[in-house]
Amino acid sequence: MALPPISNSVPSAPDSARAGNGSRPASNGRSPSFAFIGWNPFQFRQILGVARQLENSCLVIEKRADHIFHFDESILTESGRPVVIWSRKRVDRLDGLFDVIVCQTPFSQMETISRSKIAMMQYGYAKEEHNYGQWRSAAGLCLAYGDYAARKLSPLCPVEVTGNPIMDAWYTGEFHQAARARYGALLDPTKKTVLYAPTWGDLSTMDLYLDEVKSLASDFNVLLKLHHNTDMLDKPKRKGARSGVALSFGANDSLLDLFSISDIVLSDYSGAIFDALNCEKPVILLHSETTLRFGEKMGPGSLEYASRHRIGPVIEEHGILRKTVQEVFAGTLDFTQENRALTSELYLQGPGATQRAAAALMDFALR
Repeated sequence: MALPPISNSVPSAPDSARAGNGSRPASNGRSPSFAFIGWNPFQFRQILGVARQLENSCLVIEKRADHIFHFDESILTESGRPVVIWSRKRVDRLDGLFDVIVCQTPFSQMETISRSKIAMMQYGYAKEEHNYGQWRSAAGLCLAYGDYAARKLSPLCPVEVTGNPIMDAWYTGEFHQAARARYGALLDPTKKTVLYAPTWGDLSTMDLYLDEVKSLASDFNVLLKLHHNTDMLDKPKRKGARSGVALSFGANDSLLDLFSISDIVLSDYSGAIFDALNCEKPVILLHSETTLRFGEKMGPGSLEYASRHRIGPVIEEHGILRKTVQEVFAGTLDFTQENRALTSELYLQGPGATQRAAAALMDFALR
């Protein structure tokens, strides 16, 4: 794909001459400017809708190794906003150029930013030791999916609950029609569809369960959605995981699209669990020696472990996955009520999250 040039000089801020949708003039008559910074496709899929709402915004891709070459071009063009590829060694030079720098995870040289405001957007649940870590205290505002996250974040920084912007598409018929048009021909319409979405690194149980998941293909459509970090950072594991899987997806593919065409989701300790529940998809958890995995990212109080019996069946041994999937489809194992209660705690539900997030960022910029 054709990429924007890698920049080492300070870019021009987005055009501030107009004050259209999503722009309100500050006291100096200039509309606030926003830089949405990240390094992988997953992060930019999360914020594209919000960036569209803020006229004076751009996307800043922090160049880490050669990961930029993994981006699908559509991710860089869908927002209609300028895209800058920026050296991670020079992020400090963005300070003051934009009114607000918006991130989802820590970015390089974040500690040097003092003239621009820093806003953060929640990017998912799970891995609480990291998700609600001290790094959040650098934010002047954090946008949260719901009350649960707000309670966790509020000791660290100001919080506003907006819901999950990427979910807005879920509430439109056009979104589901498009997902079916994109992927429907790949599926056997006589079979239910199983989506396997494991996490990455030491918390992933993919090495233990992948063969058993693959074996489900005799009775079901089986989709593998690799975690974006596995896809971009671990080439040997990516290659091995995709071997023998007819339908595999990676960092550029929309998890929401895959939820739309799937009937059930298998995972381990991934934040995808909670997005699946928010989409009203049943979930089966594939665990193994969980307490030995506690550490910097996950502990006994982390949501994906502490709430496991509100999420779905928990498998901790081989040989019972097929039977468990069949029992969920038959309704013998039904966590619907537990799932609804849990998601109501985690998410401000319904459409409008994109507009709420954009309005909150604009208000923050104008303070």
